[in-house]
Amino acid sequence: YPAAEFTNQCSPPTAAGRSAAPVRQRFPSPWKGSSLAPMAEAPIFHLCPRRAWRAAAARGAYHGSPGERADGFIHFSSAAQLAASAARHYRGVDGLVLLRVDPTALGAALKWEPSRGGAQFPHLYGPLPTTAVLAADDVALDADGRHVLPPDIPPAPA
Repeated sequence: YPAAEFTNQCSPPTAAGRSAAPVRQRFPSPWKGSSLAPMAEAPIFHLCPRRAWRAAAARGAYHGSPGERADGFIHFSSAAQLAASAARHYRGVDGLVLLRVDPTALGAALKWEPSRGGAQFPHLYGPLPTTAVLAADDVALDADGRHVLPPDIPPAPA
């Protein structure tokens, strides 16, 4: 995705390998200047390493982690599923970016399939085009190694 379309560039890494400032990227709305209504479906979410997202943003597509490529699809969560997924798969992992994705931009490659406990989870069978990403935000860890998610994401069940 052309860097000029980001409202805030990724900060260059410091000597310690961390960004000097949090990453917060906003992408142009696919509805800007359109008579179409905003997307009817709620966004879906994906956590990935900051470095992988930066590389994907430069290429125009994210192809998933090595494990996801082996699975044949990229794992996503709904807002209601995200906190539990983060706790289960990424507890204590620093340097992640939360991708907020427009599911309507993914077409037939996005499938909702049973997963953990029989719940339906979104799976993308193909690369994630950066044009489908509505926002990419750094995710901090709290003192207990839990991810600090945006306020519109419900907390994980106790």
